[in-house]
Amino acid sequence: MTLVFGCRNSGMDHIYKEETLALKDRGILKGVYTAYSREPGKQKTYVQDILREKLASEVYKVLHEGNGHIYICGEIKMAQDVTETLKDIIAKQGGMNIEDAEEFLTTLKNQKRYHEDIFGATFQK
Repeated sequence: MTLVFGCRNSGMDHIYKEETLALKDRGILKGVYTAYSREPGKQKTYVQDILREKLASEVYKVLHEGNGHIYICGEIKMAQDVTETLKDIIAKQGGMNIEDAEEFLTTLKNQKRYHEDIFGATFQK
């Protein structure tokens, strides 16, 4: 299992840092990647950047060939951006168009392999 975690600043809101690194040291997590979007003196990095730039082929392989699962947890805008990035990754890595990539994500959802815990949504009456 690989964890891609995003927060603004390493010194202020990188929760469970020690715990996740310990899980990696114990071999429970294969990889731990952190995206800092407001780290002083550094370029903004988001979860979708790490997925696209470092993990695209692995993500596709695990989801397409390995019966892997994906969990997206966080604010709605981030979740939408990550989902769009996943569509792009699936399309490029799988030689598909965007519509086929969307269908692939729908299949993952139907197979209970695509999981979301999203906050920030409001519902109108």
